Amino acid sequence: MSFLKFIKSAITGSEEPKFEVVNKCDDFEIRSYPETQWLTLKLSGKLPDEFGREDFHRLFGYINGQNESGNILFSYHLVLQLKIQYSIRTFGGFAKDADWKKEFEYLKSKLENPEEADLSSFCRAGFDPPFKPFGRRNEVWVFKTQTVVPDVAE
Repeated sequence: MSFLKFIKSAITGSEEPKFEVVNKCDDFEIRSYPETQWLTLKLSGKLPDEFGREDFHRLFGYINGQNESGNILFSYHLVLQLKIQYSIRTFGGFAKDADWKKEFEYLKSKLENPEEADLSSFCRAGFDPPFKPFGRRNEVWVFKTQTVVPDVAE
């Protein structure tokens, strides 16, 4: 990676999947995502706060083709519906486990129809490399179990 690309990623962060905002509230938004592929690094024996540079670089290396050794386990997720919806809360900073849990609880308290969401767990989405010092973006995602999928013309 060239030095200029390194500086750009430190300032702007990483790419993200395309989405459509279905509803925007004061403290969160509901987004719809098209069919997407996801790469997941499964870690065992670590707490969420222990995810660090080494783990980030393992994912980054895999994405960049340094995966011949087969040391990285990953899950391939293919969304079968045309669209899938999440309620999402965005926040900044270097998030610790307590921050993620606090934001999840806050998001749950703001949902108008909590029975339409899977509140048993949440996803953590971070969009910035570990060396980005400011303007960081984190998101807590809650899957909407009752998603209205528009009819598709045949």
